[in-house]
Amino acid sequence: MVVFFLQFLYVEKDCLVLSDRPGSGKLGSKFNKVKLNYPHEFLTSISGSFSDYFGRCVVSSITFGTNQGTHGLFGKQCEYDRVFNFQTGPERQPFGGFHGSTIEGVLESIGVYVKPTITISSLICAQEFNGCRT
Repeated sequence: MVVFFLQFLYVEKDCLVLSDRPGSGKLGSKFNKVKLNYPHEFLTSISGSFSDYFGRCVVSSITFGTNQGTHGLFGKQCEYDRVFNFQTGPERQPFGGFHGSTIEGVLESIGVYVKPTITISSLICAQEFNGCRT
């Protein structure tokens, strides 16, 4: 079992934006939809597994954790799969978005963008306080 693709509908500058659907357009045997209770619900983790698929390392399962529960398991985790677990949220680096890649119509990688927890102006103030000048 593999994950073919992820597609997102998100808010950007008060507009809804649908991400591109990568790959060959296969839907597989299931198409799942997750709807977060925006703005009250937000991502706190993304976890899942990856495995060998005809000689390629691909995402075999994925679960999204939020401050209100979990969404998933999507795909299937098998006995010999390797797992990943990325934590995000208010106590950690705030979630900023996803990136990833597909190969031959199968999700090969997924990554998370995080928002910076420090601003340029606070960094400059900290450097000046420590006797540094930029």
